[in-house]
Amino acid sequence: MRLSSTIFPALLLVAGAPLACGGHTSNGDGAGSGDDAGTGADGAAGAFAFVGTSPGPEPTCASIGAPANVSQDDLYGYPPYAAYGCRLAYVRADTGALVLRDLATGVEKEIAPSSEHPERPTVSFDLVAWQANGASGSPEVHVLYNDKVTALSPALGAMKGHGFDHAGEPRASNGVVVFTAWSAAADTSDTDVLLYRATDDGLVVVAGGPAQQRFADISDGKIAVTDFIEDPDGTFNENDADLADIGILDRASGVYTLRKSPGKDAFPVLVSDDALGFLHWGDHRPEPKFQAFAVMGAVLGLPPSSDKLLSDVMTNIFIRPSGRYGELFWVTQSMTDGTYALNHAKTDGSQAAAVSNLGGALGAPAAAKAFTLVAVQTGSLQSLHAVAR
Repeated sequence: MRLSSTIFPALLLVAGAPLACGGHTSNGDGAGSGDDAGTGADGAAGAFAFVGTSPGPEPTCASIGAPANVSQDDLYGYPPYAAYGCRLAYVRADTGALVLRDLATGVEKEIAPSSEHPERPTVSFDLVAWQANGASGSPEVHVLYNDKVTALSPALGAMKGHGFDHAGEPRASNGVVVFTAWSAAADTSDTDVLLYRATDDGLVVVAGGPAQQRFADISDGKIAVTDFIEDPDGTFNENDADLADIGILDRASGVYTLRKSPGKDAFPVLVSDDALGFLHWGDHRPEPKFQAFAVMGAVLGLPPSSDKLLSDVMTNIFIRPSGRYGELFWVTQSMTDGTYALNHAKTDGSQAAAVSNLGGALGAPAAAKAFTLVAVQTGSLQSLHAVAR
């Protein structure tokens, strides 16, 4: 049974950080409609496909080498580390700087100083993106590509015809980054999901409309967002009436599809071009929501009625899930004895959820091809571990 009505009353009193999510127009059968749906948001079908050729399959490195002492996850459950192939980006606990490690050679270099407060890195091939404080002090997304850092700032947005107040929550794929853009300073202001093409410096809207969209993920062929178009007020504002669905954009055709289902679905993870993991809340949607939810898996192209329940979760913490190659990872903390666990399951339901107990307090998972990164807190140190897959 999906966790929807069995919520302990005590959970309603647990303090938590508010999150906001998105919105987009759709018609009754779940297919996208409106200015940003049906074709690419810059007016041409296929606007979100690759520019140039794919560099090929992801390289494989079996370990991260020397231990790395990393900073803490932020309040929204994003890890301060990410890996792709033989590249590891992480925020150092001692300096607060963002560094990039070549896992084949062990060589590290600083790519963002602590003064910018870098966080939430994401890596894909030779592109690294992260959230940082801009010149004005407001968050913006920075992208390292071809040894050049580009700030996805309000000034750049205005120059490209997509003005915004601040930006964050980046996710990278081959040569591109999706991120959330706020129209004003308030967390409850309208948000759209934009895509930046580092290969040609292009910027397009991939999910926009009269409500909020946030928390995007991207694969080679798809973009997934949390869409609040059906919410009564179109925004996440910490009440039990909040509703959301997962929107899927096909990058080749530009067609946007809203996966409509009862309750609230949020925080999508594209574990492949054809498979999705996400969190679900049913009839009960208390605030904060992040101590009780269902972990779900879906095969894209099939209706939401075929989605698989991977786990009903009750936990003391909220750490957002991660996934790659058909498998989803999430961390829980027992509400009885306080122990942490790294959970994983195939999103198609073919593999039951399994648990790894690593000892100590766990940070957020970040999945790569050969391993899953997770920080383990023992004493005063939080060391990064690579758990073989």
